[in-house]
Order: sequence, then structure tokens, then C-alpha cells
Amino acid sequence: MSGLLQRMRDALGVAFGPKPSPKALGVLAADMHAHWLPGLDDGAKDLEQSMVMLRGFAERGYTTLWATPHSMGDHYKNGPAEILPALERVREAASAEGLPLDLHAAAEYYLDDHFLQLLDGKADEALLLLPDKWLLFELSYLNRPSQLQDALFRIITAGYKPLLAHPERYPYFHDSGSLRAYRELAEQDVALQVNLGSLAGSHGRSAQRVARAMVDADLVRFLGTDLHRPGQWANLDALKQDRWFHRVLNSGRLLNAQWANTPPQP
Repeated sequence: MSGLLQRMRDALGVAFGPKPSPKALGVLAADMHAHWLPGLDDGAKDLEQSMVMLRGFAERGYTTLWATPHSMGDHYKNGPAEILPALERVREAASAEGLPLDLHAAAEYYLDDHFLQLLDGKADEALLLLPDKWLLFELSYLNRPSQLQDALFRIITAGYKPLLAHPERYPYFHDSGSLRAYRELAEQDVALQVNLGSLAGSHGRSAQRVARAMVDADLVRFLGTDLHRPGQWANLDALKQDRWFHRVLNSGRLLNAQWANTPPQP
């Protein structure tokens, strides 16, 4: 019982204790999930908006960024041929402006038939990965994909590390407040990347509740902005004194900073 009481005290301390000293988002150093490449998806619409978003990262102290455009077989058909030239264009503009940012690109793959073909090497394009062979992927917001376990098997068998984007936003994982689905994913070596916007309440109360619970359970390995437009910074900046943001920073489990100042990709 003493262990349970201690966990209850800890939870009450997080919820009702004094607010921690402010910490800027840039303490994370690296962001691995954002949509600042121009004209590729529902993120930055043009280079001008890309630069506004990048200035926001630099002002907050970030050093290393990965753009992760959506890659979907039937909608945003983004692969290396689309993503890498856009990255080079943004790099040139950022360099000309003197922004102190290391810029990279991967992709946020939607679990569909095209993605499975990429995993099997049956599509005529390479996968764009994060460092250390982490592969960022997302799921349907409406229905749990029946091929999820098969996809995880293929990802791991191919030598990649599965990184699930914003798991707190998939309501079919919420399971009446239980974290069982998230623990099962973690046990299968799936890293969970929570959106900062979810901690800030930008995606609704349910996503915020689950994101906070995941922090309390030490299930969060990465925090991403998932930035789509400059106006989102206002909500994210409100996390400076957020107890759950500070708790995950102090957990010793976050992996963002290990990717800071990664050598530029070709």
C-alpha cells in the first residue's frame, strides 16, 4: 500500500504543487516532427511561411530540426523526389538569413498499402528515416488499423525502429482511461512520440488527459511540435510552466536531445 500512496502523493504534487520555473521549448534542442517544408502537405504553404516557422524554432532555442511531410499513397504522395529538393530550397533560404539551425527531412508515413509496399521494397522509392533508423509513422484517427501488428513486424524485421506519431490522438487506444494499449506498444519496442500541442490541450481534453497519463507512466520517448503553421506557437509556448512538460523533461527518458547537431544529410 505504501507504494500506491507514494504514487498518489507524486500525482497530487504534479497536479497541484507550485508551478515550476519556466523553461523554453528549446530545451528539447531537437524536433523530429513538423511540417515546415513548403507546398508538400497541410503544413507550410510556401517558402515565406516556412521561414516564419523556422524563425520561431530559432527564437525558442531549438538547434536541430526534421521536417516530416505526410506520405500517403492516395493523398500526399511525398517521397525523396518531392521532399529532398524542398529541403534544399529551405536550407538555402535559412543559410542566407543566417538562422542557426541544422535542417533535415524524413517523412511521416501513413499506415496504408503504399507504406507496406515501401517496407517490402516493392515501391520505386527509398524510405526517409530519422537518425538511427527510426521510422516515423502515423495511423488513422478513426479506426484501429487491422494491419498494425503486421506493419510493426515488417518494420522491425526490415531493421527499422518504429516511432509512432502522436499516439495520444488515437481514441481507440484510450480504452476507458487505461494505458494498456500504450504499454503493449512499448513492450514491442515501439517508441511513442507525444505532441506538445496535446500537453497544451490543443487537440482536446481526451488527448491532453492521455498525454499527461503517458508522461506520468514514463511512456514518452520523444516530444514533437507537429507544427503546421506559425500560429500554433502561442499554444505551445504556454507549456513553459506546465507541470507535465517539466516532468517529462526531468524523467531521463526523453531522446530528443541526443539528435541535436546531427551532421547534415546529403
